[in-house]
Amino acid sequence: MLEALIFDFDGVIADSEPVHCAAIREVAATVGVTISDAEYRDVYIGFDDRDAFREVLRRVGGGGDWAGGAGVDEGRVAAMCTAKAAAFDRLAAAGVPAVPGSLELARSVRESGVPMAIASGATRREIEGMLAALGEAGLFEVMVTADDVERSKPDPQTYAMAVERLAAVEGRALRASRCVAIEDTAAGVAAAEGAGLRVVGVTTTGPAGALAAADVVVAGPADVDLALLERVARGGGGAV
Repeated sequence: MLEALIFDFDGVIADSEPVHCAAIREVAATVGVTISDAEYRDVYIGFDDRDAFREVLRRVGGGGDWAGGAGVDEGRVAAMCTAKAAAFDRLAAAGVPAVPGSLELARSVRESGVPMAIASGATRREIEGMLAALGEAGLFEVMVTADDVERSKPDPQTYAMAVERLAAVEGRALRASRCVAIEDTAAGVAAAEGAGLRVVGVTTTGPAGALAAADVVVAGPADVDLALLERVARGGGGAV
């Protein structure tokens, strides 16, 4: 039985990766780093803003061993994150569309009574702003964002916390192995599986090959329904 459904946000609920890419590129350019669309997809797309700018600083020799936390100028990282947030707000003001089928899926799952959450490397402010603009401010009662964790994806902390918070809201234990995540990046798939969840990969922001570790890979949320989610939750995988 499916015990919970947990959505990534960027590229799964909202078609917001192009806006994040443009905002990160804008800030990276201030320190002389150019990020192409392909490089964003291959290197940065699974990072939260902190890890993205740690990587940018590493490229200009100012970041040190960011993955281990040694030698990172966290004050500079924080300033770049602030600048990125302002750039994102400006760029997103034109509107960020929903990924086709995502809101319909979330509404149908909510109506079925299955608990839902968001587990994302975006900030709460960004997510809440986009959901409000889409007219769905109250769709998810549980969100775990970059603001809530010390280690973002591909670390499993985001998904582990989402399961824990959903269990607290439900007032009962949830088995991670019966919870399903929907993800669009390799880092997200690794994070969900590291927390013990099953994963449906969607090719909304990258090729299917990058999601090979997922239990099932489909084109997008429009190809996901409760029957598929139940099958994945029971351990059924393979092509769809």
